[in-house]
Amino acid sequence: MSSSWGTPRPPPPPPPPPPPPPPPPPRGNGWNNGSHYPQQQYQSQQNNSYQSQQSNSYQNPPPPPPRPSYGAPPPPPPPPPSNHTYTASYAPHPPPVAYQTPSKPPPPPHALPKMGTVAPTPISHDLSKLQLNQPPPPTPMTSPYAHHPPRALHYPPPHHSQQPPQQPPQQPPPPQQQHQQQPLNKPFPRSSLSSHKINPSQLPRIPSFARPILSPSLSYNPSLLIPSGSSISSSPPPSDSRFVVVDDKNASPKIMRSTFHCVPRDKKALRKVTGNVGGSNSVGDLLGVLITPLGVPCTDDVPPSELNIELITVLSSSAQERTINPIRCNRCGTYLNPYCILSPNNTSFTCNICSSKTFNILPTTSDAILTTDANIALTYGMKCSTLEYDVGGMYDLKPRKQNVHLYALDSNPLYLNSYLAALSSLGEELISSGQKIGVCIVTSTQVLIPYFKKIQKRVERYTDNNTPVPPSTTKSGQEAYTYELSLVVMSDLREPFAPLPLEEWIFGDRKLFQDLLRSIPGLVAECKEEEGNCGGVGLGVLMESMKEFGGRGTLLTSHRPTFGVGALRDREVGQNSLYSKEKTEKPLYTPLQKLTKRNQKASSNNDKTSNQADMMDQNAATYYCNLGTECMKHRVRLDIVLTTNWKTTADPSWSTDVSAVIKRREFFDVATLGELCKASCGKFTWLKMRTNGGVGEYDVDYLREELIKLALGDIGGDAIFKVRCSSGLQVKSFLPRDPLGTTIERDFSSPELELSSISPDTCIAVELEHKVGGIPRDSNSKDKDEDPMVYIQSALLYTNQAGRRRVRVTTLALRTSTTAADIFRAADFGAVTAFMTRQAVADLQQDDYCEEGTIQRARSRVINRCVNILANYRMNTSAAKSPPGQLILPESLQLLPLFCMSLRKSPILRPSLARSKSSDYPSPLADERAYRLLYGGAVSPAMALLCVHPNLYKLNNMTPEEGEWFTPKLQERSQFPPGSREAVAFCKPYIHIPSSIQPSIACIDDDGIYILDDGFTLHLYVGQTVDDQARSDLLTKSEGSMAFDGITTETDLGRRVWNIIRQLRVCDRMSCGGSNLSVLSSRPTHAPVVIITAKKGGMGIASGGMEDMILPLLADDPTMHDKGYVDFLCALHGKIKEAVSKD
Repeated sequence: MSSSWGTPRPPPPPPPPPPPPPPPPPRGNGWNNGSHYPQQQYQSQQNNSYQSQQSNSYQNPPPPPPRPSYGAPPPPPPPPPSNHTYTASYAPHPPPVAYQTPSKPPPPPHALPKMGTVAPTPISHDLSKLQLNQPPPPTPMTSPYAHHPPRALHYPPPHHSQQPPQQPPQQPPPPQQQHQQQPLNKPFPRSSLSSHKINPSQLPRIPSFARPILSPSLSYNPSLLIPSGSSISSSPPPSDSRFVVVDDKNASPKIMRSTFHCVPRDKKALRKVTGNVGGSNSVGDLLGVLITPLGVPCTDDVPPSELNIELITVLSSSAQERTINPIRCNRCGTYLNPYCILSPNNTSFTCNICSSKTFNILPTTSDAILTTDANIALTYGMKCSTLEYDVGGMYDLKPRKQNVHLYALDSNPLYLNSYLAALSSLGEELISSGQKIGVCIVTSTQVLIPYFKKIQKRVERYTDNNTPVPPSTTKSGQEAYTYELSLVVMSDLREPFAPLPLEEWIFGDRKLFQDLLRSIPGLVAECKEEEGNCGGVGLGVLMESMKEFGGRGTLLTSHRPTFGVGALRDREVGQNSLYSKEKTEKPLYTPLQKLTKRNQKASSNNDKTSNQADMMDQNAATYYCNLGTECMKHRVRLDIVLTTNWKTTADPSWSTDVSAVIKRREFFDVATLGELCKASCGKFTWLKMRTNGGVGEYDVDYLREELIKLALGDIGGDAIFKVRCSSGLQVKSFLPRDPLGTTIERDFSSPELELSSISPDTCIAVELEHKVGGIPRDSNSKDKDEDPMVYIQSALLYTNQAGRRRVRVTTLALRTSTTAADIFRAADFGAVTAFMTRQAVADLQQDDYCEEGTIQRARSRVINRCVNILANYRMNTSAAKSPPGQLILPESLQLLPLFCMSLRKSPILRPSLARSKSSDYPSPLADERAYRLLYGGAVSPAMALLCVHPNLYKLNNMTPEEGEWFTPKLQERSQFPPGSREAVAFCKPYIHIPSSIQPSIACIDDDGIYILDDGFTLHLYVGQTVDDQARSDLLTKSEGSMAFDGITTETDLGRRVWNIIRQLRVCDRMSCGGSNLSVLSSRPTHAPVVIITAKKGGMGIASGGMEDMILPLLADDPTMHDKGYVDFLCALHGKIKEAVSKD
């Protein structure tokens, strides 16, 4: 291995085709590593650049083009220096060309079609005959255009002599460049398929998005979704990319993103896209929107000092003590938006949702302030896609909520000091922002509330005229009080209550709070306690204390509640057969709140008496159900942060007896506790930390960042959320069926969602359906053949942190179509994958038991949805004329098979045990599956793919730019004026990260250093043959530790790796408001770094078994339940052909 970490390795000369390596021996833990593929670095990420389509001539090979901005006129490409150019353009909807094997190598690739072509994407030959281990054919040159025509593995592009008619070049390039791949391998005769194999690195893969150096500014205009005249619409950039949105009257995709940016006109058109094919059972449609109500459209990548939640236009009254009245439709309640039609004299408007007319929108009184406010609301309502009103009156009927944060700490000595250290920093942040904080301690038998009792000093002073000085002050004006540490004990474990008024034990003084934290270890040391805690009692105390004015409570614990009311039994212990059958495994990851209700229905006609375990479960379920209801009623949010040791779920020294293994780790009942957090609009967080006699400083940092994110990321409370749709569409339900908060059903209106708390990361999925007759034609349109528009408006009524009542309104306009090709082209990969993840969670949580098992049913439905989409694409577009031996993928959904395979392999849907292998260690465990289900049911488009398919980065021989800061500069042709917030967003410094490689065991070398990012955790893997100097340059050891447990910042390598980690933590975030960079992450947690150092023997054999944590994350490899990526494509292709033949 090279010792020069900052110098790129020179490219080796092309070697002769190597013979296939022998297969590795089978692993003993049930994981099949598959064949070792020839290791190849996937390089399509380097081609992720936008190219102007004003000219489609280029040299062979072309230079890398600059990236134009979304919606802005792109710069022309440089003139070709060679006389040998190839020019071609495609008209919309060309028929697929019959690809034939040429007698000689094909000419260089031609210019590619512009947005609007619907040619299919042939991805392979007869995949059932393709194997893996042969060297790939040479790769042709890469097209400079972001949008290239659909293609086939080992098939040539359409012959250059077949040139479709010329198409006008004025449309902008499509922004889906992030998911574009290199043209695949050169064709070869069909007769030689048995001897030529697929190169796995050439299949559609996930690229690493990184802004190119000195590229033109990257911006997007949402109004391109609704083009005027004959121009072609432009879909939004990928949800996990970085871009700046210009508010041009249409909603930002960072706030509202539809699964299809061209909506099917009616149910018939929808069935052409997602309908069941081949007589399969119904698995649901994918028509819906994902809404982040408190998202901010333009603050992505803005430095923290520039962040301001008021980037959303806020309308307030011109008088300081008054509020503003929004202009609304008298019939349906829709807020005025840019798509309403104003009368010429601005006295009335026609609603774009219900088409009714509202008169007298401007006041006729002589109140100048009222008239001014109405004119402000009218002006901004007609030009802003997202608008916020400062309201009062009928919108503000409840007392204001206090900014109070209460924390209940588990008395476990292994974690207590880390809790106190994290709260010490958090208290500084909260108190400095004008909020108050309180702390209590939860033991096994009682709840301790330390506080400072205020004692009044006796001051005997008199003024010059013998008037006594009041005892509260001295002559200098200082308070004459002293504070004495006191302790209140709440020992009633059956009916928890608030033993002390809230004002007595919350602090707004930094010094007193720090003194309190320093006194807690001594108070806990005097208590002789058993292992475990009465965490359920502590949660009850938090809710009772904040019942009057609301607030936020957080339980920091390392155990499930085991004493008092809300105690949870270990439903896993000693039962080695629970994981062998899905019917007995499902109760382990099902919340008791739902499980007991189902059991009551099932046993309503059964007279058998319940045993003690059932009674304990019933009592716990009743308590947590009532506690969640009370929290919603009194506007209290409860969060739970569970801290455990990494090795509780990663120790490989497993006994063959499952019951012995389960006894060595604790069952936390994540499902039940997570359901309580969900009912109160809180968050359940699971942090795995090292505890070899204590907690390291790095773990304290993770805990501190997570607590800051929880405390400062909540900017909305007491919220009501509603969605309105224009004629022809209606809200079917929220997804999953039991979303965050409480659903309120209304007669003749769409349902509302009541939330006690909402944060900028809160993403709500709304499932839509067509009304009878579909979307009607627009009566105001002059062209009767023009497809109508559809409008979706979300409204959020909430209270901000300053106590002001606000209404935030966002309006999205989309075009419609009855053509399947148009709808497929406008599919949004991020929204579709987030929707499919939530559908899978809903399938898994269904109450009914099926014969094949709920996990197997959910896994089958994922495949059925994928098959239906791809089969409809083949049957209802020009792909129908393609040869049946090709796997055809829509350009916008090229990664859909990869996502579906990864979702089936994820802890959400992966079976815990293989059939007939009940002696193996179950993976995932019930708590792990329940935790992933919590976040799968609330996943955002930006994180849907990463949470099931990890990114693997190799840190060996990084280029000099990787791991270093870079500040982009605005180009002279940039549309952003210097100093504007868009310019600030674009010019924010960022860190170059290496290109990702496929997550496969074949890509991990023994002398390599890697980061594996699964969305929840960053795994730093150091190979077994990495030299000692490189290890010491990267890793550190804590005092008294024998293992590496930290990353140094003193060396160049360590500093650059830390930079990459920092960038990975923030680059996948969605835009949102806040004051701290860590608050902005849309990841489930502040991703901890787990260091895995391999010992001699290779992957999975080292002592400690930490390597086995990443083996299930290598999604490209075959497992005991699923095939590898290439074999999965073969099987999927067979299912598609079968479905098409049956239909």
